[in-house]
Amino acid sequence: MQEKLVIDRETLRALGADTRVNILKKLSDRRKTQAELAAELDLAPPSVKEHVQRLAQAGLVKRIESQHKWKYYELTEKGAALVQPTETRIWFMLAISLVAVAASFTSIYSMFPAQPGFASVQQEEAKVMAAATGPMMADAAQAAAPPGVLSSLPPLETTFFLVGLLAAGVCIGLLLKNRR
Repeated sequence: MQEKLVIDRETLRALGADTRVNILKKLSDRRKTQAELAAELDLAPPSVKEHVQRLAQAGLVKRIESQHKWKYYELTEKGAALVQPTETRIWFMLAISLVAVAASFTSIYSMFPAQPGFASVQQEEAKVMAAATGPMMADAAQAAAPPGVLSSLPPLETTFFLVGLLAAGVCIGLLLKNRR
């Protein structure tokens, strides 16, 4: 289980500028140098340095000295939790919604008889009635029967199927949005 994220005053102050939030988002992909951040955000390097120092004071970013002359910045665990807090939950919800879709589809599919053409029970009843009462009564029975396959589906399974599809679509949309 994830630790709870505690946001103190220093963190709130650090997140008070859109530029610092954008820096956190850029660092969520990989560690970067001050020059890379400046180029990506279209800012002057001294401005980026000031913003990164404020983020480091809040414990959201840490500076990594490399063996070369470059100094990299990367997110701390706290910074990563702020930028990407829900991805695990989204994957979990996607899995649950796909299981719901599969289960409801299986339930709906099992309701159809295993005959060529997937004739519904109501159509079979209409054929039996036509044989027993004559063509006039069969026409009246067919007119009273609700048309289409969806009307013969149980509402609970149909609802689970549609809600599962909707939830899966939302989860996939959120995951794609987070990848940008």
